[in-house]
Amino acid sequence: MCPAFAGKVSSRTIERAAQEFAEELRNRAFAHESIIEGLAMRILAESFRLGPKERSGEIPEDTTPRLARRDHVRACEFMRRRCKDSFRIQHLCRSLGTSEERFNRYSRIPELLR
Repeated sequence: MCPAFAGKVSSRTIERAAQEFAEELRNRAFAHESIIEGLAMRILAESFRLGPKERSGEIPEDTTPRLARRDHVRACEFMRRRCKDSFRIQHLCRSLGTSEERFNRYSRIPELLR
């Protein structure tokens, strides 16, 4: 199970962290990735802390094997660039550097293509 929250919160702490987050994204100074990750965790923790308890809870964690996010994004971009008539799953898999079997096993995209 993993924590889940559905709602809105208002907090100066979250607002400041979000401003710092945006500043780090703009400046991209040394080690900005670590700072951004820390700020994201701070925003998330503060949201859970301040959120309405009755709208918080736990949901089952989805551990289904999937394509890496990078490969999923690349697959979507590939399909967007191709016309429906010129799209071939073999070409997509070749551009990702994966086999059709692996792509079909770890991706939900083939379900969408049916």
